[in-house]
Amino acid sequence: MDARNEDRFPLKGPLNLFDVGAWNGTSYSVYVASNSTISNFYLNKTQRTVSFNVAGPDNLVGFCRVTVPNVIVQGLWQNNYTVLVDGIPQTTNNWTDTTYTYIYFTYLHSQHEIVIIPEFPSTVILPLLMILTLIIARKRLILRLLVV
Repeated sequence: MDARNEDRFPLKGPLNLFDVGAWNGTSYSVYVASNSTISNFYLNKTQRTVSFNVAGPDNLVGFCRVTVPNVIVQGLWQNNYTVLVDGIPQTTNNWTDTTYTYIYFTYLHSQHEIVIIPEFPSTVILPLLMILTLIIARKRLILRLLVV
């Protein structure tokens, strides 16, 4: 509220609270602010994913702001994650404070499955691609030598 008793940052959608269990002996929750109806929220520690469904009036823009405690972001994704809407990676706006990571994204309404998954850091992907290229090149060389 400002001096004129006005909220300069009103909430644009209801806040949904989901208990995600204990981490290091402390209970935590994930918050989802959205103009969509949220259902089937699930945090899978084994697969290191957060998933839920969104639904809203067709052809209207929907949004989600997912607020995840940093201990969970670090534990699940080592701070590297991707948001998928129906399996398609999304552009997100992210920010972090001392306690939480905030993940904001939009989509065109109807019904969608949202999944937040770990992302391989580029420092891991490049060496894997280089190794794969070397293996393929070596196999081709061996095949050429056998044919000749």
